[in-house]
Amino acid sequence: MLKIQRNSVYILLPFCIISLIVSALLNAFTTPNNSWITYSVNISIGIFGSSLLALILAIIGYNQEKHLAFEEYFRKLEKMISSISKYQKCEVTDEELLKTNLTILQKVLFEDVHELGDIYAKFAFIWDRQKVKPYLFGFYQYFSDIQELVSDNIRLLRNDVRTQSVLDFIDMVLLEISTTTYKQTVFTEVKNKIVEDLNGELDTLIMFTNRKKDRGMKIFHKYKFNKTVLDDKIFKIESNDYENILHNIIAKIGEEKEFTIHFTDLTNENLDYLRKNEYVCGTTTTKKGKLTSITATDKAYRYFEYKKRFEMSKKI
Repeated sequence: MLKIQRNSVYILLPFCIISLIVSALLNAFTTPNNSWITYSVNISIGIFGSSLLALILAIIGYNQEKHLAFEEYFRKLEKMISSISKYQKCEVTDEELLKTNLTILQKVLFEDVHELGDIYAKFAFIWDRQKVKPYLFGFYQYFSDIQELVSDNIRLLRNDVRTQSVLDFIDMVLLEISTTTYKQTVFTEVKNKIVEDLNGELDTLIMFTNRKKDRGMKIFHKYKFNKTVLDDKIFKIESNDYENILHNIIAKIGEEKEFTIHFTDLTNENLDYLRKNEYVCGTTTTKKGKLTSITATDKAYRYFEYKKRFEMSKKI
């Protein structure tokens, strides 16, 4: 509905301007006693009046729909953060807590993220000087990154492949765990990274749901979303040589439109490294052992996207 109202403004505004200019020109540069000219002027003024009325209604509708979309987006994010804040560190042997954690992750990362994307798709601004839409997309991208990072681990846990290392990786993505020792006693502090990252951003987002600009929204400020779960434990920047290999893999995926690609230009050392770091999950060779194709992972495909967000977060 917001897109319809925005497009109505785009269409009606030129109609108003053109009809007003035409009527002004006809009045200024033609003979006033000419009945045809008078008729044309009346038509132009009529078009201007009806277009102006429709434009005013479209702008009112646009502002109303924009407010509702902001409010819906904020409420959904608030609910997601509230849900994921209940995720707790647990051992793989703790069946009850593990089941609760998996239910939370399933709801937030697979259902709520999809709904958040649908709400985001509603946004269509007449003018976005403040870069609000990219800022809003940052929230969706933040949760999408979490989904991509832990989805395989969640599937393994749901299929009863329950090893502590699988669970530890999810904890590493979602939680910040620190330990301190005092007089031979070890204290463990667990913080939810998502809650720590996004609570402050929600304070900014709530400004967009307020109709009064004097409540904090900065008219000339350009908003940027600089949060990411991609820290040093999860993501590392590869050397130029391996980045070139990954660039070629991504290009091949784009050409062949699939993740199993014809790729022969790899040494055994490079192939072992790509397997170890989970950029490649399968290979095909000839009977003589010559490499003919590889199956790249989503991690390889998204390496440069992740790198961009990782470096952006370091500039804060």
